[in-house]
Amino acid sequence: MAKKIFRDVNRGDSKQIKLNSVPVKKHADRKKNAVDLSHLENKNIRITNETTAISDLKPQTPRYEEDVFYFQIDAEKKFNIDRFSELIRLVAAGILILFFINCINIYQRGIVLKDSVIASAFDGYESLLSAGENTGSQNLISAQNNFDEARQNFDKALNEINFLQSNTNYFFSTDKTVDSIQNLLEAAGKISSAGDDFIRGIDSLKRLPASFIEANRQMIASNSPVKKQGSSLTAQLKADLDNIGRASDKIISAVNNLDAVKEEVLPSSFRSKFLSVKEKVRKISDILAEAENQLPALLDLLGDRYPHRLMVLLQNDAEARPTGGFIGSFLIVDINDGYITKMDFHDVYDFDGQLNDEITPPPDIAKVSKNWRLRDSNYSPDFPTSAQKSAWFLQKEGGPGVDSVIAINQSLISELFNLTGPVQIPSLKAPLDGRNYQTILSYIIESKLSGEQDPKKILAEFIPAFFNKLFSSKSPEKSLPEIIAAVKDKRIIAWSGHPELEKLFLDYGLGGATIKTEAGEDYLSVIISSIGGNKSDAFITQKLKHNTLILNDGSVMDELSVTRSHKWSDQSLQQLKDTISPFGFSQLPDYLVDILGRGINKSFVKVYVPKNSELIGSTGIEKSQIETYYDPDTQKTFFMFQMDVSPASDKTVSISYRLPYKLKFSPVDSYKFFTQSQPAINETRLEKNILMKPGLKAYKYYPLAGLQQNENGYLTFTGYLSGNIYMSALVGE
Repeated sequence: MAKKIFRDVNRGDSKQIKLNSVPVKKHADRKKNAVDLSHLENKNIRITNETTAISDLKPQTPRYEEDVFYFQIDAEKKFNIDRFSELIRLVAAGILILFFINCINIYQRGIVLKDSVIASAFDGYESLLSAGENTGSQNLISAQNNFDEARQNFDKALNEINFLQSNTNYFFSTDKTVDSIQNLLEAAGKISSAGDDFIRGIDSLKRLPASFIEANRQMIASNSPVKKQGSSLTAQLKADLDNIGRASDKIISAVNNLDAVKEEVLPSSFRSKFLSVKEKVRKISDILAEAENQLPALLDLLGDRYPHRLMVLLQNDAEARPTGGFIGSFLIVDINDGYITKMDFHDVYDFDGQLNDEITPPPDIAKVSKNWRLRDSNYSPDFPTSAQKSAWFLQKEGGPGVDSVIAINQSLISELFNLTGPVQIPSLKAPLDGRNYQTILSYIIESKLSGEQDPKKILAEFIPAFFNKLFSSKSPEKSLPEIIAAVKDKRIIAWSGHPELEKLFLDYGLGGATIKTEAGEDYLSVIISSIGGNKSDAFITQKLKHNTLILNDGSVMDELSVTRSHKWSDQSLQQLKDTISPFGFSQLPDYLVDILGRGINKSFVKVYVPKNSELIGSTGIEKSQIETYYDPDTQKTFFMFQMDVSPASDKTVSISYRLPYKLKFSPVDSYKFFTQSQPAINETRLEKNILMKPGLKAYKYYPLAGLQQNENGYLTFTGYLSGNIYMSALVGE
């Protein structure tokens, strides 16, 4: 039945659809990029700007705090991991610089000043431009010198303006002219001075990762306390906060100066630029205010006023779970004044064994276990929900309370080996590297070579040895690009019980929250939970095909096909033998080979869709085997079914469902689609198709760089699903 729903779209007797380019008219009284639908007037359809603006294709406000890593949803508010470097560029090298350089045009277009004033101002602009270039290239010392030079030149110009102001009648026709020029120069001077303060303010902040690693190298390497020397990291950040506060005050004052400039004294061709610049100066003021608000959250994380306790979940993504992988172990880390005072490694089973209470598990876990424990606490794809449950279980099982929770997928470590090189552990005959470490550690743990009582002893040896080598280089900050990439792919996600710090995590893309969609928006997230007890997800590739059919009455039907392929082969077995051999291991009983990848990949598949979506049919599985639930944490409906894939084979399951809303063609409406990826050891391939019944067409679509329109007028996207993706189309008759 699922096939039939979409078969009618391609029938040979269907109406031929011919696409015509839709002209865009630009009028002052219409929204920018409005679609011209005048050709529809003969259909007696009332056309309104509200329904035809291309801006309606984009979400008006972000309803979630994640960074959209495939496509930018809102250009006015883009969250970036390297936010403070972006602040530098915005404050010093942004459109402000163009504004002050363009101020020269004011003088050249009829405002006559003494040559010395023009020269001083010009020198100031040149210095500001150089400062912008240097901050953009991270040459902060040169940038600071440029800001100093700019400020001196603007001060010189202001002194001469004061002389001219006392002789207004001689030099100028109106008081407005001299006052406006004075305000322009004062604003320039204040911004150059603010740039100087800002550079000093971010000095410690910019060096924070390297400073933190250096200060805690001993603790990371040997788990021994660090003796504090000199001022703490938090004390240095507080000084940063003071400097940023001064920069913010000066920018606010500069905004007031710009507000005092009379537009009528400016050349008409410059007025629109001036208004645009004033708006951007205000945005920079807002960004500085945001930085002031974020620094206290960083101080909190570093244990400024009170020690901060972290729970770091080590997730094995070769055994998939909603937030990444199975929680086999975790760290408890205490931070005080920027120093790690405790870092303890724990096997999750040591705590799970302490709990005797019967706790009712969620529906998928209930099918494989009667009782719910910490090891299965990352049950929800919404990380704030899962993280809070992990913290709750830790206390329930006799552990300490924690302030924040961070989850790290183990596959990230294989990439960090590119920075460390091989890591030798005394108990092993050969060094670990990015290609063998996960296999060797899993072999030792699953074989229980360290004994039944402490099978994960090898992890307690490996973790400090690895981090010691990672942070022993002269430039430990070189690991930051890898960490930033891991944040984008959700291999590192974080939650905090402190609201300001939680907001910081969300702003920087660390949050891992499920997108909160609104009524009338489509959503898809496919979540895999491995239940086979093996590491076969390392050999699984996954493809998703999501078709959306828009009917003439506005109804929207979706069909999803999930294809999972198990890539284990005889060559995989030989590679396993070759990997363990240098370590002196040769025993490979069948049960162990199955655990390490050959076993059947047994998983629960949960398909998250808009609330109240209705399941219609399926192929590859009986409809009766698909269960429907509502998840109040994500505010989504999800369809759940089991999917087993044998080695060297593929399996596809397709489901079709009706969305709980209709588009309203009056004359057009926007179809909006959000999708989110699951953190996984292997990427998922996505094909998305937006199809329309004959009589309907897509007038515009977003993003232009991602969607392609074929000869039938259908829209198609093909690529890897990484992070979050947003698409939309303006559809009508």
